[in-house]
Amino acid sequence: MINIFKFNNVSKSYSNIETIKNVNFEIEDGDFFVIVGLSGSGKTTLLSMMNRLIDAPSGEILFDGKELKEWDKRALRFNMGYVLQQGALFPNLTVKENIGLLPEIKKWDKSKTSSETQRLLEKVGLLPEKYLDRYPDELSGGEKQRIGILRAIITQPKVLLMDEPFSALDPLMRKDLQEITKNLHKELGITVVFVTHDMREALKLATKICIIHEGSIIQIAGPEEILHDPANDFVRELFESEELL
Repeated sequence: MINIFKFNNVSKSYSNIETIKNVNFEIEDGDFFVIVGLSGSGKTTLLSMMNRLIDAPSGEILFDGKELKEWDKRALRFNMGYVLQQGALFPNLTVKENIGLLPEIKKWDKSKTSSETQRLLEKVGLLPEKYLDRYPDELSGGEKQRIGILRAIITQPKVLLMDEPFSALDPLMRKDLQEITKNLHKELGITVVFVTHDMREALKLATKICIIHEGSIIQIAGPEEILHDPANDFVRELFESEELL
């Protein structure tokens, strides 16, 4: 398999406190790679390094075979979708305009943008004729996140980065969005890197789970291996605490 990301001896410190400690791992093309850990373990820092919101002062990160620092930031981020906890839609733009932002920047033909927008809306259960001209303040939290995901994937980036995207939603909406994201990953074949503190969510979505604790990678494995062959007591207790076993 092709490596989309490769971390070689990467460390990061804040105020002389090492928050990422000499990590080494790879993310393969097509993975649904879920990063889990306790609050403050370094999950979001690791994710933010991938699109250079945070630079790694020590070690090397490769994206698509090329060192991250050799990428033009604009070109790099055009290859990555990014979904935050609140969706981060532009409040003064309609659904159609929010989803069409990157296609416009990439100078897509308007008819292509329109047809692709409508196709994707239907895929996530939103009728185009009902939603295209709505503004974000007319949407529920779950609807906003659907639009945020579509805006991130419409130009078919190599990677979709998701930072606890469903943590602010109620359980029913969260379950719906998990299913939608899992189905999109399967259908589109896009590599997903997903941060969560919810172990049930990790087990449901991941092809691989990466457990980070105090800045160190403890284990990377598929859900079944994590459950049945945890690397140590910390991993075992992390999943037992959610009454998953």
